[in-house]
Amino acid sequence: MKLIIWGAALYGLLLPASGFAACAGGTTAAWETEDPGNHLLVNAMAAMRGSDCGLEIQLGGTEGPNGKRYVQDSTPNQETRYRARFYFDPSGVGIASDGSEKLKFFNQQQLSQSSLPIGVAQMKLKGTSSGYAIRAWARWTRPDSSDGKRRVTLPLENGPNIIEIELIIGNGNGAYRIWINKSNEANPDFEATHLNNATYGGIDRIRLGYLGGNFTPAGSLFIDEFVSTRSSFIGP
Repeated sequence: MKLIIWGAALYGLLLPASGFAACAGGTTAAWETEDPGNHLLVNAMAAMRGSDCGLEIQLGGTEGPNGKRYVQDSTPNQETRYRARFYFDPSGVGIASDGSEKLKFFNQQQLSQSSLPIGVAQMKLKGTSSGYAIRAWARWTRPDSSDGKRRVTLPLENGPNIIEIELIIGNGNGAYRIWINKSNEANPDFEATHLNNATYGGIDRIRLGYLGGNFTPAGSLFIDEFVSTRSSFIGP
């Protein structure tokens, strides 16, 4: 699984990922990791979009804090406009179809405002009668100055999905957008605009993997082809 960070629309940086080009001996060296039970595997089974390798997150075992195991990118620095796109396949996870079971797999965090919650935006996986869905939210400050979350539930394919998000931090001009399996920017599957979320400062890190849930999961999640940028639509 590649980790590609774009500092701006015109500048690209491919972080060290030599093991990802060929699966034999593949590693997560391009990322920071939390994986005390060795449940993060770089292999061909997790590869998507024609890549050689992807990241398999095995969900068995309880090592570490709350059984969490994830990769982390700490290169963002109080980013007030942040986009990310990655491939996500939930089909290896057994999860209740009534929506009662949820597991968190994507988190965008701020570290500059110690008095506020770290999590600024988040995605959880849940089951539905027709397959899988994501339950996503982004924080904002309501008109009465209370803390709120703009929430949405969006369906996923039972297989590889392309998930792209945009989070803009602003004082009344913030925004949160999500695209699922879209090849252009024109019609996001979810859009919340005119958000007041400036108190959170900006994005300082992201995490992908198993970040906790309300049940004991089994099986595997698969993630590949993570790219982030400040502004440009990334697409497939």
